[in-house]
Amino acid sequence: MALLVTGLSVMGLSGCATDASAGRFIGPSASAQPHSAAPHSTAPNAEPWLLEARRTGGPGKGVWTSMTLPGRRTGYQLPAQVYVPDAYFDPQQPGRRFPVVLLLAGFPGAIEHWDTQGHVLPILDRMMAEQKIPPMILVSPSQNPEPDRDSECIDAVGGARADTYLSQDVPEAIAAHLRVTQDRAGWSAMGYSTGGYCAVDLALRHPERFASAVSLDGYFAPAIDNTTGDLFKGDAAAERSYTPTRIVRDQRPAALRFYLVAGTTEAKVRSEARAFAAAVHAPDTATVVEVPGGHNWDTWNRAMPGALTWLSAS
Repeated sequence: MALLVTGLSVMGLSGCATDASAGRFIGPSASAQPHSAAPHSTAPNAEPWLLEARRTGGPGKGVWTSMTLPGRRTGYQLPAQVYVPDAYFDPQQPGRRFPVVLLLAGFPGAIEHWDTQGHVLPILDRMMAEQKIPPMILVSPSQNPEPDRDSECIDAVGGARADTYLSQDVPEAIAAHLRVTQDRAGWSAMGYSTGGYCAVDLALRHPERFASAVSLDGYFAPAIDNTTGDLFKGDAAAERSYTPTRIVRDQRPAALRFYLVAGTTEAKVRSEARAFAAAVHAPDTATVVEVPGGHNWDTWNRAMPGALTWLSAS
């Protein structure tokens, strides 16, 4: 079932792209984008490298290709996987701009897992072909600047600046080379496990960038263990600022939407998702969806069509 929170009302829920193997480096943005606005897209209709990648696929298929996304603020040069829908290449709509979803992985995880384990590409192609969702661009960025170290997508005290990279550098780099919407309503984050925490946290901390977030079996406070190291070094204020269960109560300049998936065998996830949703206050909204299964891709795959449909209903 699904639980829509701002009034705790209950509503019912019924419960292949081209893989271009050649990577592509994206250079720095030509101009800085203000932090308070959605990134301004200066991309041409379709760059030659993207057209080349598309030629390897069949009709009606989106392109799944590799990129390196530079960080103007952080200095990072990190790999990403990007899905560009077939509609992007429509000669009848050369200036059309597209919504963007950041895809965030668990830990340990990899940017390609949305394809190799999540099999999200045929789901996207099919749902777009059936006009169940509009065409959209999906970006799976690297979220751990230090290899084999879980960043929790935060700016660690005296450490990696994953938050800055994901919330500012990545949107700016994408907007410089792809025709993406300038409206924050068209920018979302979706993640599984650790990536679910990241998606919710990024939206809460950067409502000027993201309007919605999907968490697939995510949690709602930063994990601190031997995979993360000491992220906050005793700075309680910094830790609070990255704890969704606490900052969800704060006032924000724009409304947010949350879609929280919990596997039915994951009692802790279900309990935490409901507690977080109960703390959401207007104008924000939260929907909790329980999907048969546990903490694995079978469960998240079952949740994917509903999550994509929900994202498209903004």
